[in-house]
Amino acid sequence: MAELLDLFQKNNSAAKCFYLLMQIGHIFNQLMAKGSLLRERIREEMGSLKVFAQKMWAVLTEVLVDPVRLAQALAQRIQIRFDSG
Repeated sequence: MAELLDLFQKNNSAAKCFYLLMQIGHIFNQLMAKGSLLRERIREEMGSLKVFAQKMWAVLTEVLVDPVRLAQALAQRIQIRFDSG
């Protein structure tokens, strides 16, 4: 833990990246907790939320992102709505 704190003190962008990754994780958590449509779709397609989590982890840790495709995806406008149920 001390090494991590030293890294954040010496390199401000490391702390920013860590913070952004934590925010992304929180978004996924909120989508899973509040998005019943997403939860139902995942169960239909993959069988369980655990399988989805394992595949998501593999994508985030093993797949290199193409900068051009990422820029195209980020340029699209999307809207996420949560149900009230």
